[in-house]
Amino acid sequence: MTADPTITADDVVRAGACADGVHKVLFRMYSRGALAAAMPVSVVVKLLRGDERAYALRAADLDGDGYGYGETQE
Repeated sequence: MTADPTITADDVVRAGACADGVHKVLFRMYSRGALAAAMPVSVVVKLLRGDERAYALRAADLDGDGYGYGETQE
């Protein structure tokens, strides 16, 4: 895994965010002139509100503590 993975809107939806919510965030980011088809997660989280950041981190597989030994929690 790269130190700063690149994510897309599709990655965020697959990570559990609703498509409508992602669309609203994309429109907000586009209105600010800060939008590309794929962006480094470090850039994306700076543009998001606190309650939105978890989805970007999950899309980049950066939401865990690093001690899962590859196991998924359900």
